[in-house]
Amino acid sequence: MKKKIIAVLVVVILISLVYFLFVNKVRIVVIEGGVEITQAGYITLQVPRMLPSADVSIKDVPYINYKTATSKGKPTVTRSNPVELPGVVELTITFKLTTPTGTILEFEPLKLGAGGVHNFTLIVGPDESVSGNGTFTLEITFQLSVTPPAGLSTTVTITIIIEFNPATGEKTPPRIIRG
Repeated sequence: MKKKIIAVLVVVILISLVYFLFVNKVRIVVIEGGVEITQAGYITLQVPRMLPSADVSIKDVPYINYKTATSKGKPTVTRSNPVELPGVVELTITFKLTTPTGTILEFEPLKLGAGGVHNFTLIVGPDESVSGNGTFTLEITFQLSVTPPAGLSTTVTITIIIEFNPATGEKTPPRIIRG
């Protein structure tokens, strides 16, 4: 009799675990973007041209997929085609998320040391305080520092701001602020 009760309990626990990990869904926000840094012209003293982009998508995924995501809470470079440009090029991409309650979350910055095309992904969800109803504000700042071979160091900053509500799935188009 005791063996049957233990067997039934084990089966119930296993079914509950499978449900929780694979069937139970959590809402996440996937932040994807990229930047292209190219030489501005034939004159090597010019600052390279920087063309950033970013967007968010709101998805419901199985709990296990969220917990095992490599980009969860930490941005990762998903594709990079570096190109050497004249001088020293340093690109830093920072991520700041403001919750509806005013809490500010900052994620580890990405640091890239070459021109070319670079794409990134950052996944946030309940573990990063992204849940419930309300407007979240995401600021992605691209800061490009260039030291030409025979010139003064220059820094260019471009920020992309996106507001979104994970509960409703609504989001605003990205706004770009230069300077």
